[in-house]
Amino acid sequence: MAKNDQIHWCVMLHDPKAAEFILYRRALRFGHGEAEEVLQEFFKPLAQMAAPAGSRA
Repeated sequence: MAKNDQIHWCVMLHDPKAAEFILYRRALRFGHGEAEEVLQEFFKPLAQMAAPAGSRA
């Protein structure tokens, strides 16, 4: 599977959930920058993984 396809499935997961995750982290008293950093660290390994079986990517 091409690297672009791997990123595509990850972005499909990231985009709808990123704002919700950052708001959740902000509610726990994390700064916006720290919440964004945690979000990026979470998605880095996912971007390197192959698309899950049965995904639409």
